[in-house]
Amino acid sequence: MEAHVFSRESRCKGFEHFMKWRDLERSGCLKDDRFTVRCDITTSFKWIETESTDGGGAAAPARVVVPPSNLHEHLNDLMWKKQGTDVVIDVAGETFDAHGWLLAARSPVFEAELLTATKEKAAGGARRRMEIKDMEPEVFEAMLHFVYTDVLPDMVEYKTVPMAQGLLAAAHRYKLERLKLMCEEMLCKRIDVNTVAANLAAAEEHGCHALKAACLEFIARPGNMKAVMETEGFEKNKDSCLAVMMEHVMKKLA
Repeated sequence: MEAHVFSRESRCKGFEHFMKWRDLERSGCLKDDRFTVRCDITTSFKWIETESTDGGGAAAPARVVVPPSNLHEHLNDLMWKKQGTDVVIDVAGETFDAHGWLLAARSPVFEAELLTATKEKAAGGARRRMEIKDMEPEVFEAMLHFVYTDVLPDMVEYKTVPMAQGLLAAAHRYKLERLKLMCEEMLCKRIDVNTVAANLAAAEEHGCHALKAACLEFIARPGNMKAVMETEGFEKNKDSCLAVMMEHVMKKLA
């Protein structure tokens, strides 16, 4: 084995004459008209020393460790401490305090609604009041947590599907695209006979193409369609589900 040092002056090394095929066949190195070449490469690097500005010799390598961002933790604290809140949001009789500037920055829909929100006198200045209809307080609280921190709160597994379905509708309503994709991903991972009908209806209503495709694929599996059509979820979403399923069948036949 021959070692070679690659330098600035010599950047390549090779041969002008190679072994002939018949000599390679006689060598016994061929197997199924193939052979293997092994190359061992050892590399080394030379540190480039730089003079310090004070004449004290070479500068020491930097050893700075930058911690991960913790902005979400500070914003989460801001949400729960309620310091400086200027908006009161009523959701089905339950109220939530929030910061209007943050809501407006995160959602164009919140921004528009805040412009028309009713102002009322309060200690420390005027506060705006908003009312949100057709949403569960639990769902809104989880969405508010996302608005402040960009992550979802922990959920117990048996509540994950209904919460994700509610949050999907909320995210679509308030144009929170990242939240919408997070909910779509959660639902795609939890498709079964009892949930697929509601998931398919939600996917069609809110334009979730990946979830729609996953639901249709599940229903198309042998034996699944009959089982799905016997569920309570299918009965509740029958019109939407049948329309989507028929559209899918027609596309297959086209």
